[in-house]
Amino acid sequence: MGRLVRLAGVMTLTWASLLLLLVAFERLIAPMPTLPDHLGGPLATGVLKPLLALALASLWLYAWRSLIKLYRRRALRRWTR
Repeated sequence: MGRLVRLAGVMTLTWASLLLLLVAFERLIAPMPTLPDHLGGPLATGVLKPLLALALASLWLYAWRSLIKLYRRRALRRWTR
């Protein structure tokens, strides 16, 4: 029962962080105005938005990977006892 609760906790935390990430996309990246022409204008904005989204998504994936590694390490330690 304890393993199931821990796994459910990891899944819940992962989904909650994913929802927060989507809110961050919606509030920070999507409404970003077009940069002025001397800074590259629409082209720079078109490149910057996906790069920011990729950076946030990469951070989320790294956090998810770290949680799963921690869960597996603890689970394997308990199974070998």
